[in-house]
Amino acid sequence: DKVIKIWGDLNITKDYVYIDDINLAIEKIIYKQKIKSNIYNLSNSKGTNIKKIIKIIEDTLEKKAKVEFYPLREYDIKKNILCNKKFAYVH
Repeated sequence: DKVIKIWGDLNITKDYVYIDDINLAIEKIIYKQKIKSNIYNLSNSKGTNIKKIIKIIEDTLEKKAKVEFYPLREYDIKKNILCNKKFAYVH
């Protein structure tokens, strides 16, 4: 029954990652010898917009989401999809 606050609109797209996938990636980084110190994007390299996320929430809870919209902040990014090829190559 909590309100979902959205800065911008339902088309904001981000690269969401399942937490178990992050845990597995960290485990691989720790135990693989060929991974050198560097920066790697842990991502699915696919974007999902907020509209789809809200639909998933509504379908899962079987109720209409309460949504409040706010103006996009100066530091918000409308679309953020990361490339994970560098990490995918090493494992």
